[in-house]
Amino acid sequence: MFRAGVGRTTLTPPLGTPLIGYGRRERGADAIRDDIYATSLVLSDGAITVALVTCDLCTLPIQQVRYVQQRIEERTGIPPEHVLINTSHAHSGPLTTFNEETPAGLRRIVLDLLDGIAESVVQAAAKLVPCQIVAGKGSVHASINRRQRNGYSDAVTPDSPEGTVDPNLHVVRIDGLDGTPVAVITAYACHPVALRPPSHAYSADFVCALRECVEPRIGAPLLFAQGAAGNLVPIGPDMKMEERLELTGRMLGEEALRVHAALGQNNRQAQGMLNEEEKQSQAATRKESRVREESLGTTLRTEESVSETAGAAPTPQTPLLAASSETLLLDLWTDQPPIVDAGHSHRTFPYLTPPLVDGKAECAVQALRIGDVALVGVAGEALVEIGLAVKNRSPFPHTIFLGYTNGCLGYIPTAAAYPAGGYEVHRAHAVYHLPATVAPNSADRIVRTSLGLLGKL
Repeated sequence: MFRAGVGRTTLTPPLGTPLIGYGRRERGADAIRDDIYATSLVLSDGAITVALVTCDLCTLPIQQVRYVQQRIEERTGIPPEHVLINTSHAHSGPLTTFNEETPAGLRRIVLDLLDGIAESVVQAAAKLVPCQIVAGKGSVHASINRRQRNGYSDAVTPDSPEGTVDPNLHVVRIDGLDGTPVAVITAYACHPVALRPPSHAYSADFVCALRECVEPRIGAPLLFAQGAAGNLVPIGPDMKMEERLELTGRMLGEEALRVHAALGQNNRQAQGMLNEEEKQSQAATRKESRVREESLGTTLRTEESVSETAGAAPTPQTPLLAASSETLLLDLWTDQPPIVDAGHSHRTFPYLTPPLVDGKAECAVQALRIGDVALVGVAGEALVEIGLAVKNRSPFPHTIFLGYTNGCLGYIPTAAAYPAGGYEVHRAHAVYHLPATVAPNSADRIVRTSLGLLGKL
């Protein structure tokens, strides 16, 4: 039997702390639009315990991930290989790293933030209760692909029908044995960049609007897990920042609630408990959703089946929980042309360089099994095509691919992206202080490794 607990800590640091995500910020945060959080889910089946940690942060370098995992192990006993830490990549989050030049006060702020992430897991581990898990997915077109067929435009491009996106919105709900939700995982692929300079406010970006839409209705904390969003940004690039933030969060939230309602309906129908009042309520919800879609003037989703998983007892050969991981050493692109202008300024507070081993970039890949749900994450800004390749070939009925997981070495383009060039291929590595972009075979290696780890679960 599963047992689960959820914990949440506030990570919002003092005003004045540097923000990361854009180079055109020459001062620290001057306001708090909304607090930023770490939300953790701890699951145990009696044999092993795993933790899923989601953070409203731009990135955690792998050095900081290791620090957090060590603190979690010291305080809970959960080993690092069973801890998956995913950042939303919100570009209005605070500094998460330091180096030898960082002032002591700022170093303390970052360490407090990292300790706060670990504390969310400690809270979750202390509140384990018997639970059951259901999972499903919907579809919502809340993102666009910023790369054009002929390469990358530094300005976000208009919506293009040929741009690849991943419309899947995954929902995994953890319920107590009485059916009361304990937590809900929502995963989607899209850069949280609705807010941008001149804004200098702390914010979780559209993830805040998503939470505000879902949590009051479900009555449980939401964990937002970021997918392969390397080349995906929110729709409405010409909208005002606040309107774009609210629209994206509302679209995701309404689809998450639709999937949530369908999962609840499946459970009660299976038990013969659905009454006439509930049927009428669900019909009204569907009608309200259609009206919202028409008012937005766009198709927000296409219907997809919602299925229950992991609630039934597995076979003796099927583990409730499992974890597997592998660290890759990715070659760098030695034929890369020299950079004229990186287009970003992180001179004062740079990211720490991802670990280099014999001139190769270290990249963690991790997979977790939760019943019939599988999560696989990679430590980089994977382009959407990488996530789709893994999900399409996965043996699991519900596979969630995550970027920005257990570190971030920078962009991981597909092999097809290199001839077109552009920011992700030619310039972004300088922001992460790498000597060059990872080699064109990196995406294929990550896909093969991800599938191999999934096969071991």
